[in-house]
Amino acid sequence: MLLAVITIIEIGIFYVDQAGARISSLLLLSAIKFALVIMFFMHLKGDRRFFSALFVAPVFLGAAVLIALIALFDNF
Repeated sequence: MLLAVITIIEIGIFYVDQAGARISSLLLLSAIKFALVIMFFMHLKGDRRFFSALFVAPVFLGAAVLIALIALFDNF
């Protein structure tokens, strides 16, 4: 149910006019959805935190790099 609510929020954000806020918020919501899928559907919720961090941390790192690249090349 939570994934459906986040997807509805993402669809609503898509129609916002500000591209910078739209991209960063969609990346954040996608990372949250990814973490939820990893935790519940791959049953990592009951495992050690190391295994959860092993899957979730690269997504947040990749999103941060993507946001930095968008901010860097947005001025050109």
